Amino acid sequence: MKKALKSRYDGIVIINEQGAIESLNAVAQTLFSYALADVKGRNIELLIPGLYLTNELSQSTRPLENSYEAKIHRRDGTTIPVEVLMSETICDKGNFFVLLIRDVGERVTKRAALEYQVVYDSLTGLPNRILFYDRLHQSILTGKRLGSPFSIFIIDLDDFHAVNDNYGHYAGDWVLQQLASRLSGELRESDTVARLGGDEFAVLLPTTESVEQARQVADKLLQVLREPLELEGQMIQLSASLGIALYPAHGQDAQALIQHADLAMSTAKGSHDSQAIYQPDQARSPNNLKLKSELHQALENNELVLHYQPKVDMKSGRMVSVEALVRWQHPNYDLMSPDSFIHLAEQSGFIRPLGLWVTRTAMAQCAKWRAAGYALNVAVNLSVCNLQDEDLPDQLLDLINGCSAKAEWLELEITESAVMTDPQHALKVLHQLSGFGMKLSIDDFGTGYSSLTYLKQLPVDEIKIDKSFILNMSEENEDSVIVRATIDLAHNLGLKTVAEGVVSYKTWCLLSALGCDSAQGYYISRPLTAEQLTRWLEETGPRVDWAHF
Repeated sequence: MKKALKSRYDGIVIINEQGAIESLNAVAQTLFSYALADVKGRNIELLIPGLYLTNELSQSTRPLENSYEAKIHRRDGTTIPVEVLMSETICDKGNFFVLLIRDVGERVTKRAALEYQVVYDSLTGLPNRILFYDRLHQSILTGKRLGSPFSIFIIDLDDFHAVNDNYGHYAGDWVLQQLASRLSGELRESDTVARLGGDEFAVLLPTTESVEQARQVADKLLQVLREPLELEGQMIQLSASLGIALYPAHGQDAQALIQHADLAMSTAKGSHDSQAIYQPDQARSPNNLKLKSELHQALENNELVLHYQPKVDMKSGRMVSVEALVRWQHPNYDLMSPDSFIHLAEQSGFIRPLGLWVTRTAMAQCAKWRAAGYALNVAVNLSVCNLQDEDLPDQLLDLINGCSAKAEWLELEITESAVMTDPQHALKVLHQLSGFGMKLSIDDFGTGYSSLTYLKQLPVDEIKIDKSFILNMSEENEDSVIVRATIDLAHNLGLKTVAEGVVSYKTWCLLSALGCDSAQGYYISRPLTAEQLTRWLEETGPRVDWAHF
């Protein structure tokens, strides 16, 4: 028994009924850094604060089996954590108490490390989901007690998987660490930024007073996330989608607030400002998790359809091509636009087979129009996932041949961000596609981070000016200047220009005066089914009726 005690407890302190120190063994003297002569007769409170003993001590002595942790004070003023076990002994000289003391600093350190791992993310050092929920719950209690509003954000990086695919997971981890540091640097000490998992973050702003204040902070966070990072000698740029929910307007418990912020984030996917505030009618929208699993069955169930939006040459008025736009005829919802599910396809990896299906279906339809005498091309959007696929050029060529179509009938639209994710790889793939005869177009031009160096090297045929500049160019001179500069830049590089989102005669005239080559938008036509477009061609031919303009 003595041997067992010695192995567990190193220091021994004997005190009398009044709490005065009677004896210290050598190990205890080392632990406390006091010699026996320095402390003999003094109260144990000197060494173990809070352990003040009285004559009634025996009535409150902790049983042997119930040790407890305390902090002892050393002579140099430092403290160390110890485990104290106390028992009473009675002899001729009176009642004494034996304190068995063990240094548990290593154990406390390990326990603290384990506790840290439970509530903090090991990669970024940010609070994790558990700690975020706890702080959110505390903010809700404070909000109920004081009537104070606050807001939370859910942030999801766009196309982050491309970083892992192209540079490896170690590089992806490094990028997450850099972005986590950026987010933390933009927030106050009272705010919380947490990593919920993967490339998803959450932010708690406990003193948000208005929607405008929340939007300002969101803008600031999205901006720092968009700033370029240098990775392996290349500059990469990421974007993010951010959803906002406010207490108490959008929920009065943690689960509702997080769910509603997540729904708003899904709405933000694909929006030009990349942020959205929760709207109550979003609660009735399809569940993203359920949709993600159902999307994989949509092809087998023939639930996906293509609509085609005409693109018109502005000088001749002839329809020169159509853009293929996928729709989902979900059995339980209205016809769903791409904004409702494309981001889910990207997150799940379904975007690759979806992109090939869209191209195959569009080219088969193009072949039918060509056989009927209508010289139309078909434009298809390529995601960053498709562009990073090494087999893409051969896959596209195979499916084109399988449709009895020609490569020069296919126009591939790619965004600036997709190209700039890995410019060197994109350059290689796009040269292959161009070599096959396919036409290439930069979509949403002006909304990303363009590199003129790469733009000059890319074998693109045209630039599509983003509709955010087109929609208000008749009212805002600044947008007109941007559109004019883009058209001049494209023409100087030998490229054609296409204006997206043309919705009025006035805009059409302004674009024509600026020398824009082609246009598409609701003023010309909404997206049509293949049957509707075929009927148009049969009734009026490919030339747009100028009386319409």
